[in-house]
Amino acid sequence: MVNSCQWSTDKEPYIHTPMGLKRTRLEFDISEVISDLKKRQIVSRTHSPYNSPVWPVRKPDGQWRLTIDYRRLTGDTPPLTAAIPSITSIVTAIQAAAHPWIATLDLKDMFFMIALRKEDKPQFVFTWEGTQYTFNRLPQGYKHSSTLAHNVLAKLLNIVEVPSGVCIYQYIDNILVGGDNKYQVGQGAKAIWNLLTKNGLDIPLSKCQGHRQEAKFLGAWWIAGAIAVPNDTLSAIEKG
Repeated sequence: MVNSCQWSTDKEPYIHTPMGLKRTRLEFDISEVISDLKKRQIVSRTHSPYNSPVWPVRKPDGQWRLTIDYRRLTGDTPPLTAAIPSITSIVTAIQAAAHPWIATLDLKDMFFMIALRKEDKPQFVFTWEGTQYTFNRLPQGYKHSSTLAHNVLAKLLNIVEVPSGVCIYQYIDNILVGGDNKYQVGQGAKAIWNLLTKNGLDIPLSKCQGHRQEAKFLGAWWIAGAIAVPNDTLSAIEKG
């Protein structure tokens, strides 16, 4: 699935001079991360008058995510009219519906499934070990990445056909399906999975929770519209 990142700026190109990142802070070879992204055609070599600094972020599993400090680019970027719904509004809606049956789907690397326009790529350049690279896909760390990703997915969810009475809730790349009937919720989740995978989106089964009466969504356990404290949180509290 190829979509455009709507982006514009009338600012002059700027250059960030690459500085050495201390090994004591990184503790990993980011070259391997870039090599993997190159193989997946997410980044490619380039030459550009723009340049933003590399700013890696450690993921919960201990691995590293390549992010770029796009604060300068963000400052030159106009606001978008589209917006992401607040988590509070989503939580309130789920609580009010109190669905007895729910299912969840979580997309993998949603940003990397959205292609940048050719004319936008020069602005997303970074340098590593003397070589300039740019993203071919929507990068993490950019001001509007979450909003763009949310709206790309929302457009697909708006056309998916689910059984009557089944509701869909979305926050960026996280989806919850709720309803009164176990099988209808299962059918709804399957319809969403089929449509999204057909459009090239990756939804690992390990990140899906099939129709059930309780499931984790947005960091909390949901049971019939009520939020329960996750077991891992309880364990942490008990351990002091």
